[in-house]
Amino acid sequence: MMFSKRHAACIALFVSILGHARSAGANGKFPAADQLVIDPGDPTHLVLRTTFGILTSRNSGQDWDWICETAVGYEDYEPGLAVTGDGSIIVGLYDGVSVAADDSCGWSISLPGVVPDVSVSRSDPSVAVAITTEETVTRYWESADNGVSFAQVGVNLPADFVGVTVDVAPSDPSRIYASGVRVDDSGGGEGMLARSIDHGASWTIASVPGSDADKVPYIGAVDPSDPDRLYVRLDNAASLLVSSDGGDSWTAHDVGAMMLPLIGLALSPDGTVIVVGNEFEGVWRAPTSSLAFEQLSTLAVRCLTWTDAGIYACVNEFLYCDGFIAGLSRDEGSSFTPLLQLNGVRGPLTCSPGSSVDLQCPSLWPAVSDQLDKELCGGTGVGGAGGNGGSASGGDAPKSNGGCSCTTPRGSPTTSTWWSLLLGTLVVGRTRHRKFGVRVRRTS
Repeated sequence: MMFSKRHAACIALFVSILGHARSAGANGKFPAADQLVIDPGDPTHLVLRTTFGILTSRNSGQDWDWICETAVGYEDYEPGLAVTGDGSIIVGLYDGVSVAADDSCGWSISLPGVVPDVSVSRSDPSVAVAITTEETVTRYWESADNGVSFAQVGVNLPADFVGVTVDVAPSDPSRIYASGVRVDDSGGGEGMLARSIDHGASWTIASVPGSDADKVPYIGAVDPSDPDRLYVRLDNAASLLVSSDGGDSWTAHDVGAMMLPLIGLALSPDGTVIVVGNEFEGVWRAPTSSLAFEQLSTLAVRCLTWTDAGIYACVNEFLYCDGFIAGLSRDEGSSFTPLLQLNGVRGPLTCSPGSSVDLQCPSLWPAVSDQLDKELCGGTGVGGAGGNGGSASGGDAPKSNGGCSCTTPRGSPTTSTWWSLLLGTLVVGRTRHRKFGVRVRRTS
């Protein structure tokens, strides 16, 4: 098959956006989490994307079970994921949408193709949405049956637009947004936002200021009541972009004194408050009416998700002695209660014989478990259960980390800090996991 220069550039760009460098960890990567999703039909069902697989909890984060990458259908990258209204998990892969019903045990491909992002309509959580990218054509898809089957909706997105994230306005299911890059023959490109106001029947596309192939735009949030208002963060940039007219124009807002790229972003359920953060400059909060940000803590944030229960965060367990990988704040981000430490993962999800998880994961677990224990506290190999304890608010007090005494002051990076920096923890997963969460999108 012959490929044009533009097609080759598109592939290179896509791989650079979604790819992740190998590093030291359970499956060749540094152990970390960067997307946390809550089941819209059951707030006690949490799903966490990590660099060593997917973790799931059915009791609000008290216990976490592991799903290996190979059972889902991927390896060595962090795909975007979402949870539909019946508890099904959908995952956007390089070669399709992988979906598992409520028990999360049996995985199958329901939509073939390269899938940069998946999401769920908040007005109807049984509707899963996805974008696919083939050569230089991006398409929008929907599933009305919780991810079991997908159909293309509307027309293709504008030519040469490589989609990266997709979202549906909570207050108007006909309003669809996709962010991405319009590629050129050199492999570079301009960051763009595609918008449909008629459920995909037509699309308009507009540039996102300050974005390009290196500063890719990721949709962070769409206002719950105003479909014209959306928030976008850029890969490798510290500013927050806000549009109040559906992406026709943008205003860039500095986040206090932040210098490094935003990784986590979450909007309150009523749209009145926004929180952002990253691993090195902590959590910042602002009213959406003023976007005047204040720093709340130096928690090493890798994702943020805001629900009625509070703000969930993915945290770098090794950085600044935060001591947990997932936490929950009930005070709008001022403090976080740990939900999970790496050595608190129980092991493979218990599934019926012959299911994807049962066939693939148990044999892989001993090596993963051993590696997770060794990574804690600089390789001392702690054991035992994690996932509970006090709160982290950004002070300088020593903190327990799975039985290891952690005395590194806030703001004084440990050795693992430099590993994290070198091995790409500033690269969004989803994000997209996200975005490049995500992220790829979804980190938020």
